[in-house]
Amino acid sequence: MRRLLLATAATAALIPAGAPAQSGEDARTVVTVLKNQLDLATSYLGDQFDMVRSGTIRAVPADGVLLVDYPELVFRMMIEDVYERLEIILPAYRFPAVVEGETVRLDYGGPYAMTVARQEGFDDMGGVTWETDTLTTIAMGDVSGSQILRVPDGWTTGADVEVSDILVTTDGAPEQVSLDGMSIVLTSAERADRRWDMQSTVTFESGWAETGGLGQGVRWSGADQTLDMTGYSIERGIEWNHLATDLTSRMEMVDGHEFAQTLVDLWFGDDPLLEALHLSAGLDGLALSDGRTATTVGAIDYGLGMSGMGGPEIDVALTIGVDGWSVSGTPPEVAEIAPQTVRLALAADAIPVRNLIADAEAALIDGTDPTPMMMGSLITSAAVLTVEEVFVESPLSTLSGGGTLRPDPAAMMGAVGAFDFRISGLPDTIAYVAGSGMADADETVAALTLLQSLGQEMTDAETGEPYRHYRMELTAQGQMLLNGTDFLPLLQTL
Repeated sequence: MRRLLLATAATAALIPAGAPAQSGEDARTVVTVLKNQLDLATSYLGDQFDMVRSGTIRAVPADGVLLVDYPELVFRMMIEDVYERLEIILPAYRFPAVVEGETVRLDYGGPYAMTVARQEGFDDMGGVTWETDTLTTIAMGDVSGSQILRVPDGWTTGADVEVSDILVTTDGAPEQVSLDGMSIVLTSAERADRRWDMQSTVTFESGWAETGGLGQGVRWSGADQTLDMTGYSIERGIEWNHLATDLTSRMEMVDGHEFAQTLVDLWFGDDPLLEALHLSAGLDGLALSDGRTATTVGAIDYGLGMSGMGGPEIDVALTIGVDGWSVSGTPPEVAEIAPQTVRLALAADAIPVRNLIADAEAALIDGTDPTPMMMGSLITSAAVLTVEEVFVESPLSTLSGGGTLRPDPAAMMGAVGAFDFRISGLPDTIAYVAGSGMADADETVAALTLLQSLGQEMTDAETGEPYRHYRMELTAQGQMLLNGTDFLPLLQTL
């Protein structure tokens, strides 16, 4: 009740100036939309979840808006294989709402808290004895912002919400998580084919997580995640969530072959879950400690892109970056040559996914190895693997480069390609290792010296910095060339 009163007091600041008067008909519209939104949410959860609503949704006209009383919700889930059950409890909440044409705007303000009750048990001669009972509380100091729902189905077409002072605690456990704040911005629009284009960005402020006391935990200064989805299907999304829920709650009862077929159909069938997606995320100022060793990272970022789902070929792109990596206790002689910055960008285009799936299914029926058939489909395709960037930097040296590899049915190895790399700082690295006194210094110096001798000595035209250039080629004749020389004989001697 205290939270409800606080939320009621907070609504005054959220009531927009000059808002159109809301009628009893508008109140009925809001209630219908919120009920439909809840039905849509529960349909995503699947049969393994049971939802209990403590009362009815009410909306009453007041001061140009509608005051909505949303009842307490309890979601229950049973994970059968490991005798675990969960209850997610969302307390009652009061907020203003406004009907604006074909949408309903919900405005949030004030503190909020939700709890997760978890029980674990064991099979006791045919019955289940529940012996572990934990309660986790997620408290939010303030929730502010708005959400736009479509009339009448309750689908979210827009949201801009900020949450501050988040604290996650578990009764009787040392683990806890604190987050200064987070924000969620979302937009979605339905197309003529009833698919949706959606964009969302979630930004996290600084925070920390304690994972067991004695200095064990993780801290960060900020993080963000952006997800763009093109051609998303609500109906297929519900199927995907049901599939994931079944796998989580009834793992031993899920037929592996049937699961794989459904998964493939959802992502790559004629009616896919979505047509394309792009995910990018970043984490700044990361610090981890297990109580003995501390690891710090200035920044981590990654990205994943997929397009062409629903067609015979797909394109996939992957990026990973780590900057400012260091580990406490690392010997100084190792720290000088250890990578501190790493970046990798890969793209695989025109992957014949339909043919590869057909090959795998045929081999499964025949009980044979699918690899030869799948390699044959790849070799005769137009697929291209591009290493757009490889970058590794230590205090003394830098490696960078990239290249492409493409199938060629006429080539002896079934593919041709070329990759160019450059390494700078090898002389300094060799000299440092030779005088460092580190273990296996002689072997390391020998390997680095060999690497240096295999590269073509060049000078950067802009900086004047010397570096070694390495061009690696796979020819149609099956040769592996390094700067024009067959490299296979040398590999065989190593």
